[in-house]
Amino acid sequence: MTQRTLPRTRPTREQTRARLLAAAGTVFDAGGYQSTSLDDVAETAGLTKGAIYSNFGSKDDLFAALMSTRIRERLDRVTEEVGDQDSADALARGAGKALTDATLGDPEWHVAFLEFWTRAMHNEAVREAFAAGRATSRRIISQYLAEQATRGNIVLPLEPDRLATAILALSNGLAIEHLLDADPDRELLPDLLRMILAPRT
Repeated sequence: MTQRTLPRTRPTREQTRARLLAAAGTVFDAGGYQSTSLDDVAETAGLTKGAIYSNFGSKDDLFAALMSTRIRERLDRVTEEVGDQDSADALARGAGKALTDATLGDPEWHVAFLEFWTRAMHNEAVREAFAAGRATSRRIISQYLAEQATRGNIVLPLEPDRLATAILALSNGLAIEHLLDADPDRELLPDLLRMILAPRT
């Protein structure tokens, strides 16, 4: 009996891109941004470096795409965990806990993120792309806050976009401090957000 050989199916561009992003996440987490090379990513993905250039163009582009994907996944996870709340206190506590769990659960990524942030401050093209990504994050948070305020009849102390900026700043700032703290205070961000969102008397 003759054994048939099935034809090999080439992965789609989307599959190759997803494979590269998964590999990039592994190596950037392990080595940070500066120390990781495209050769490392290609080897981990089991692809050529040419596959990276055909999908992303550069190491900066690859990391920016990974960062965009991870931040969007994190924000989606946070808003899903917090859900719909009918009081400022519940909204603050839920958001603070979810954001704290997200950052403390992924310290290696935050180190790579900070390295890329520093690079963006010294490269105008990278900075513009980075700023656009941060603007998208703020918009997602702002929209969520506005929706929760309307749904739960919650009076926000600031405009949603300004409040979104403050929440991102607090979350990232505390994440930096927690990187050096062996026993981080998981209640600090929830408590701060409760103070900010507390109804005015």
